[in-house]
Amino acid sequence: MPAERPDQNISQNDSDPSAPCHIDIKLSGRQVDANPGLVVPYLKHRFHDKRWFLEKDAVIDAVVVADSFRISETSGLITEGVIARFDLRSHDKSMLVKRYFVPVILSASPIESVSTEDGFVLQLIDGVRHLYWAEHFLAHQKAILPYFKNSAVIPTARGATVRFRPAGRILSEIDETELSINPTAMAFSSSNVLTFLDSAQQSVVSKTYKDLRGASGRPGKIWPPNPEPERYEILAAASYPNIPQLLGAADYISPDGQRAPLVLMTQAIRSGGQLGDVFSAGLARLLDDRDAVGSGEAFKKYDPYKQGMRIFIHGVLRTVVDMHKAFAHSSPAGFGASPAATDDLCNWSDTVRNNLIKAMAALEKRCRDSRGAAALQELSGMLDHFGSGVKTAASGADSPRGPIANAIVSLRNLDGITMKAPVHGDLHLDQGLLETAENAATIETLLDAIQSGNLQQIRHQSTQITSQIKWIDFEGPPARELVRSNHDVRASLPVDLAGLVQSLLYIVHTTLYEYLGLNYQNSDDHETQRKASLVLLGHQPLGNAPITGLDKNLTGVLRSWLKDMTAFFIEGYLDEIESQGLGNMILSSWNRDVARALVNYWILARAIHEFGYETYGRDWGWEAIAAGRIIQLAKQGDIAGRLNKAVALA
Repeated sequence: MPAERPDQNISQNDSDPSAPCHIDIKLSGRQVDANPGLVVPYLKHRFHDKRWFLEKDAVIDAVVVADSFRISETSGLITEGVIARFDLRSHDKSMLVKRYFVPVILSASPIESVSTEDGFVLQLIDGVRHLYWAEHFLAHQKAILPYFKNSAVIPTARGATVRFRPAGRILSEIDETELSINPTAMAFSSSNVLTFLDSAQQSVVSKTYKDLRGASGRPGKIWPPNPEPERYEILAAASYPNIPQLLGAADYISPDGQRAPLVLMTQAIRSGGQLGDVFSAGLARLLDDRDAVGSGEAFKKYDPYKQGMRIFIHGVLRTVVDMHKAFAHSSPAGFGASPAATDDLCNWSDTVRNNLIKAMAALEKRCRDSRGAAALQELSGMLDHFGSGVKTAASGADSPRGPIANAIVSLRNLDGITMKAPVHGDLHLDQGLLETAENAATIETLLDAIQSGNLQQIRHQSTQITSQIKWIDFEGPPARELVRSNHDVRASLPVDLAGLVQSLLYIVHTTLYEYLGLNYQNSDDHETQRKASLVLLGHQPLGNAPITGLDKNLTGVLRSWLKDMTAFFIEGYLDEIESQGLGNMILSSWNRDVARALVNYWILARAIHEFGYETYGRDWGWEAIAAGRIIQLAKQGDIAGRLNKAVALA
């Protein structure tokens, strides 16, 4: 592979930004046709747009083709799978390695009806070729389907293999000649790409994994493996009903036997919305009543609403506990529930601590870049106060620690008490799609039943809706944190519950923003959103934030809703765990007080995770949602003390 050439020229028609990029490459058509991967290093400056990296500000020092495999070749059209190694220099100047799967299509002529952002014009020394990212191309999806049908194994150029594993016969029944494609419209690129395929026989989601994780370039450290296909296979083997039907998976298997998923095929869900829509629509109804009849009358309707939602939430939680049960009882040997080791507890708390340190640093930078944003400055100051000692919390040094630092390290006191087990990993209410069917219940029919107060109808509608839930996205958090090479993907079960609880926080805040006429797409609204959130969470007096529409009655309804729905989730989950006799998947010896304290710990950890996303992944003025929850937890109670007390009483 020749080294990347410094004299390459990339140009784009300034008068037409939608025009494809032209790249001058000193290679011949024969060379590129034989190995399209040779082109990938020349695209180095285009990869940042795809957000596949350790950090957004990471510098790509080099791109090297580590391997490649030919998927198909027809007249004038080649589909190639490229395994590219990216040598990255991070913001702290450290060097890291990441591998990415880059499927490409090479064509002798332009392909019509293709987004120009997915294509490049290659100016070769003897002619022109057209290169495209392949995931959303019908030609690419048609090319990989026969491999699934035949359980094929493709040898790669460097001695590895790509294995295709169908699950059942559905893919074999699809007629490729009838296949059509529907790319998903994403606001930003991700570490995976979803493509919807339709035929007369079936609708399929083809999920292409971009980040291959694995080796990091640091001895003993790896990017955590992607467990999603294995989790799907475990749940499918257990006949767990609340996931899309698994249709197949493809893996890249290196010569040393390391496996990385490339493609996952599942049944497409005809969605009637997301589970979170049930909660946001119900909350909107409460606020509509408040406007129509006044807060007093609205609260009279709140009690039957609470009763109905409690029934529904129990049904939702039953699907989650059934998932955990299926994982534990159907997992491969050595992958069920077992006591968390000391290293596990240290790694878990270190991850939470590192996430908070990075997020606080990112918030400080945002404060410097947003002078005059008083609410942002106030948020940063409160975090500095309650988060004191976070950086040294795990060092063993006898230095002062604030309540957040104490809470983070308190997990280490559960040695021999807490368990680790397979989990979803990134569960939240929008990960639950509601599959529609003829005469199926809808969100509105459920809310109508709840509003009526008819318990029989509420139970019936709740059962119908919860049977329609299809949980998706079992990858867990993005691979941004290095782990040890012997990393165990199991975790503490309440991490999934914490994700659901955090969803409620986002629903109540985004509902507040919408009610106040605020929009994250308008940067002028960001500071007002922060102020409104600080008031809602009790961090700022109402009088300090004169926002039209924000009053005591509104915040009262929203606070009551958040408090009650959160309690229903926590107590409902513990009820369901107890009723199914699964307490020993959470604690070595079941104790509800200890379990409740552990749940609070993971709610804090999840808030820290989301805070990191709000300061790293996007700039929507939503920092106060997650950061405000962190401060609220620090103010309201001593998480470390409660956890330690519960452990002492266990």
